[in-house]
Amino acid sequence: MSIVLIGRTNVGKSTLFNRLIGRREALVYNTPGVTRDCHMGMLALSTTSVPLWDTAGLSLPKDTPLSQDLAKQTLFALQQTSLVLFVLDAREGILPADYSVAEWLRTHLEPHQSGYLVANKAEHLSQDIMTSLAGEALRLGFGEPLFVSAEHNIGMSSLHGLFQTYFCGSSPLPASPAAETPIRIAFIGRPNVGKSTLVNAILKEQRLLAGATPGLTRDAIVVSWRYKEQAFELVDTAGQRRQARVQDPLERLATSKTRHITRTADIVCLVLDATVPIEKQDFTLGRRAIDGGLPLIVVLNKCDKITDIKSISRAAQEAVTQGLSQEKGIPIVTISAQEGTNIQEIFSWSFKLHRRTQTILGTAVLNRWLQEATKKYAPPSHRGKHPHIKYITQTGRRPLSFLVFGTRTEAITTAYRRYLLNGFVKKFHLSGIPIRLTFRQTENPYGKLTSKGSPLL
Repeated sequence: MSIVLIGRTNVGKSTLFNRLIGRREALVYNTPGVTRDCHMGMLALSTTSVPLWDTAGLSLPKDTPLSQDLAKQTLFALQQTSLVLFVLDAREGILPADYSVAEWLRTHLEPHQSGYLVANKAEHLSQDIMTSLAGEALRLGFGEPLFVSAEHNIGMSSLHGLFQTYFCGSSPLPASPAAETPIRIAFIGRPNVGKSTLVNAILKEQRLLAGATPGLTRDAIVVSWRYKEQAFELVDTAGQRRQARVQDPLERLATSKTRHITRTADIVCLVLDATVPIEKQDFTLGRRAIDGGLPLIVVLNKCDKITDIKSISRAAQEAVTQGLSQEKGIPIVTISAQEGTNIQEIFSWSFKLHRRTQTILGTAVLNRWLQEATKKYAPPSHRGKHPHIKYITQTGRRPLSFLVFGTRTEAITTAYRRYLLNGFVKKFHLSGIPIRLTFRQTENPYGKLTSKGSPLL
């Protein structure tokens, strides 16, 4: 049971998709052909939720490789669904491209699937124009259209009524059970490093557009998947170039969307091309993920084109150690997405890192470690000030955050802070994930005494 939005380019399918699922999931821009890969979101009804698919605009009968790939993507989404919404642009009327889409739909619709017309962008149409358009739309073979405006939230109640009747009917479906929380993995990197190919290799199907042409992926696509009884959400993102090189407004919008959705991930995989040198932009992307408190896995792709993988891996390890010098234990995985080799190691690390990010340490355990660490090596004095560390407590999990209290903490040297952090990571087996140790000055109980020794009231 699911719904798919199908239509020619620039009729507002993505805007309608975002309106129906209640959030800006799909990239929207006033340029034809922005959507390329299929989006899937959940549409909430009164007693259940159903998947909703947004698809690329069909450009038929264009016979270019890209248009053929887009049609395959749309056909994939169509085959998953039972209810089809054929979306038109009410302001432009019925165009020849709409008739081409209608013919394509009639060819591919199965007997169990139902199709309905939705005329979008109808916010300023008069009743006479809508009546005339409804009569013309009958020639498409999908009945009279429902007139809506996704941008202005007009006609959404009629659509929800259709969904309610179609999926729930007179006997409402039982409420969906509480879904398990998936581990969300975002695949980021520069253009053409093989992110989409990697996700396809994981899924073992051509779910996403992939090829040698840079920039095929324009939006961040979330795909659900299961591995070893664990639910995952795989996020394929648009390639990110250096900010100074990004001039196109659509590319800036896609980059902003990628950054936003990456912040919602649990783990970030920085995908690199093993056949080209590591650049500063790679470290910028990795640092951005770490600064956001996210565990990082470096994925060295296209290793099928490398003869000496050990040397390349060692060089990458050295580069990552220098480029992300403050982070210890970042795993590097060598794979070939094209050949499908060694991909399972990504998920072996994902399980480990995700488990570490869920760590909760009791105050007693933390303070026993702190006492041992400070007893072994007390904080040195700095400019005549002698810091004294008292206790530690956990304050958060994204990233793992801890507050260390003491007196004259501003005098604690960088080297000593690093000593504590390294000892902490080693003691509690937390390598490979961001950890924040923040030092705070404890309040001086004698700081508010008068000259006579009485507390200030």
